[in-house]
Amino acid sequence: MNKYIMPIHFTVREKKIFLGMNWYKKTHWSSQNTSKKLYHEMVIDQLDNILHNKIRLNITLYIDKLTNKDLGNITSLHEKYFLDALVENKNLPDDCLKYYLGMHTDYIIDKTIEIPYVCIEVLEVSE
Repeated sequence: MNKYIMPIHFTVREKKIFLGMNWYKKTHWSSQNTSKKLYHEMVIDQLDNILHNKIRLNITLYIDKLTNKDLGNITSLHEKYFLDALVENKNLPDDCLKYYLGMHTDYIIDKTIEIPYVCIEVLEVSE
């Protein structure tokens, strides 16, 4: 199992954004593309050279307090960007159902957390 720590806030074109579907659906394609490239760079910096055949993801949001943020809004975009980075880096042949079997999402409230983030765990699934 491999774990990847990813921020939920990014700076795109000198503007701080909250990486979630609400931002994504209202944003110009060039800003979406810039955020995706930044995300991919952060993932690739953490990746190993392991080729995965079939995987599942566990995506956990770590946050300091209960909030009105939507867990699915946050984790769905992280799922998409992360899988695209795995495919782009050739760690996964494709992100179709043949190789990607789904994700589990959760959140953990920890008052000591200063900057919220997501932890993405890659679970190899045996044949």
